[in-house]
Amino acid sequence: MSNDIAYPVFRTPDPALALSVARRLIEFGRCKYSAVSVYADLRSVAEVRRVAKELPEGWFRGQEAYGEFDGVPLEDRPALVVGVQEAGLSVDPAAYEGRLPVECELLDLPVGSIADAFTAAVGPNRGEVN
Repeated sequence: MSNDIAYPVFRTPDPALALSVARRLIEFGRCKYSAVSVYADLRSVAEVRRVAKELPEGWFRGQEAYGEFDGVPLEDRPALVVGVQEAGLSVDPAAYEGRLPVECELLDLPVGSIADAFTAAVGPNRGEVN
């Protein structure tokens, strides 16, 4: 079986460049069922809080060590590891220890509905290296 839909991937630390390329790619392959998804790796608690405030409908998921929760029921794992929206994020910085970077994602949205807000929320490349 085959799938006639292609999913281009372009990675860059520059949100403005990413948005420009994404818009060109979307228009090139746009069809009736086109949708967009956005992702970001947030490398500090301050960045997670800032993006969550701007994109409360986003899904935020922190890192976990390999095998850290083997045998632990899903409901007993930290919310940040399972994944939460803004309202479920802890305000305690200690809750993020060992969980950075935190992934933020918004999936299957209408074309043109999120690009500007997401780019503004993520902000410019600050040249941070972790």
